[in-house]
Amino acid sequence: MSETLVQRVAAAGGLGFIGLYLVVAVLRIGHPFELEWMEGALVDHALRIVDGESLYVAPTLSWIPSLYPPFFFWCGAAATQVVGEGFFALRLVSLLASVGTLSLLWHLARRETGSQAAGILAAGAFAATFAAGGAWLDLARVDSLAIFLSLLSITLLRHGYRRPAMLAAGAIAAVACFTKQTSFLILTPVFGWALLTKPRAAIWASGAALLTGGASLCWLQWTSEGWFTYYALELPPSHAWVPEMWTGFWVNDVVATVPVLLLFALVGGLCPFWIAVLAGGLGASWLARLHEGGWDNVLLTGYAALSVPFAIGVHRLSKRLSKARPLLCGIVLWLCLGQFGWLAYDPRPLVPTHSDREAGASVVAELSGIDGDILVPNHGYLPRLAGKKTHAHFGCYTDVIRANIRETGSDLKQDAAAAMRRRAFAAVVLDSDPLAPAVFGQLFPGLLENYAPDRFLLPRDSRVLQPVTGAPCRPVVLYLPK
Repeated sequence: MSETLVQRVAAAGGLGFIGLYLVVAVLRIGHPFELEWMEGALVDHALRIVDGESLYVAPTLSWIPSLYPPFFFWCGAAATQVVGEGFFALRLVSLLASVGTLSLLWHLARRETGSQAAGILAAGAFAATFAAGGAWLDLARVDSLAIFLSLLSITLLRHGYRRPAMLAAGAIAAVACFTKQTSFLILTPVFGWALLTKPRAAIWASGAALLTGGASLCWLQWTSEGWFTYYALELPPSHAWVPEMWTGFWVNDVVATVPVLLLFALVGGLCPFWIAVLAGGLGASWLARLHEGGWDNVLLTGYAALSVPFAIGVHRLSKRLSKARPLLCGIVLWLCLGQFGWLAYDPRPLVPTHSDREAGASVVAELSGIDGDILVPNHGYLPRLAGKKTHAHFGCYTDVIRANIRETGSDLKQDAAAAMRRRAFAAVVLDSDPLAPAVFGQLFPGLLENYAPDRFLLPRDSRVLQPVTGAPCRPVVLYLPK
């Protein structure tokens, strides 16, 4: 079997996954409700910027920002002003970033091997991990933009020597870190490689990164009156460790999920540069997975890091074996196809249905008919759709409560208890999880003493309006003041 046939057939499989991802993304980009339980909160971040309000302020029941730096929210706010408010704007940012990532993976593999097929295979391998990575690439979340910016900086570091390219690599690296903090872990080994192999050029890149990052940090800290580092640097380490992930990440998320990507990357695709990329990408995924709240979206950085070395390994092995051992060359192809088969997924559950839209519209209509403010802890965007004020998302609220840095958690909990006692909300909407009342009752003291369940907004025995990925949260039970 010839090396050309092996690479072209494998690339065709990868191309199919790219097409499948794009179809799924286009089908759900306009869905007016959450695809994942934190999307609504991130839309609220963008709208807050559009309204001219600060993101990083003292935590209150009205507003608590997420733990992420602001660059994705700025992009989302800019897109909102062009295409209108809602999920579409932020998902568009992520979709474009994911397409940029696929393009960079193609470029890197093609540049390393001189083969168009290898480039397509690298991009297709990453697209094939879409479902394994939580079906997250096109969501209104920070991940896709952070990965794209990190990979763009890595690409410039790999192939750039002139000063403008190195300055751009450093500045983009800083922007990536101000999109998601784990970008720092991804990029550090690659900057280390650059300093060892082309120190003069790398010094310019490092200087640009430090200058851009330092200036941005000082500006954000000053404009937020000190609250930026509280959210972006102090709160994240408070997340508990998940001990089973010390080995579970490598066994379940890597070896059991992408064994062929790992095999060919290790056997034929490594050099010092790609070792640094793998160390950064897999290391960032591992560290994020080790912390509580590290959902399967954190695997995307590791899978992206594996994609190009995998394609390089396939290219080199098929080239080496096609003349000496044609049978083994065929085994390379079958292993690639087997990996794609292992990663294959049914796209239908990932696309919301007409019933989901109808159910969401019904919930919004119900909320619109209630006079006064409504607290929907897990889905704060729903009151906004109903023409009411939003409030802090439960995920952000629990981050502050759990860490209790400088007693902010205790103060916040007391404020929430006072709001419950005076029945500050005309209604509260909780999820259908049997444990939800106990959990919310503990974190919002006085909730169950002052509010009672009145009716169901959604059928309890269905999954309608349930997010297609992430935590399976649905706004089901309406509580009214006693």
